Amino acid sequence: MSLNDRQVSDREIKALQIAAKSKLTRKGNVWFVPSQGGHGEYEVVPDPQAPHCTCPDFEFRQARCKHVIAVEYVLMRETTSDGQTVVTETVKVTRKTYSQHWPSYNRAQTHEKSEMQALLYELCKNLPEPVERRGKGRPSLALPDIIFSSVMKIYSTISGRRFDTDLRDAKARGYLMRLPHYNSVFRYLESEALTPYFVRTDHTERRSA
Repeated sequence: MSLNDRQVSDREIKALQIAAKSKLTRKGNVWFVPSQGGHGEYEVVPDPQAPHCTCPDFEFRQARCKHVIAVEYVLMRETTSDGQTVVTETVKVTRKTYSQHWPSYNRAQTHEKSEMQALLYELCKNLPEPVERRGKGRPSLALPDIIFSSVMKIYSTISGRRFDTDLRDAKARGYLMRLPHYNSVFRYLESEALTPYFVRTDHTERRSA
């Protein structure tokens, strides 16, 4: 069973990101793990019986944090004689051990955004224009463009100005008919009329009714 076969905790997801993208260094039994927020690094002692980390999360909970889990992933990597990395990471949950295939995980991460755009476009492209939008005050963008842009903004987790690059990229790929201004995307997210499109999953049934 892989990580995809169960619900992965936020700490495990962040630990995977740290192990895949950050440079972890070691001095004796102590590992130095960069902060994801860019605020220096934390010291981790990955003792199986008594792990320790200097981050606030560990200090507060006195339990394995994302930095400890990230070091555990790295420690389980094996390097062959020809220099290739063979990943045999495991994640222990409720006394069961699950394998993690890092090459597949890394490929998924490096193509994630483009795949997300393609899938979201397929979900949005056939959304019908609601009757109540026809007439005075109708938004200048088609509904598929509005929903696509709004969902991508939430997915991106970055500021509106920085998100403008993603919008231009989506337009160049043919996923948007018109390019919205990033401030317009904020207004769409605050629109009560559009709320049902963000919280309901039965649009396919409604279209075929």
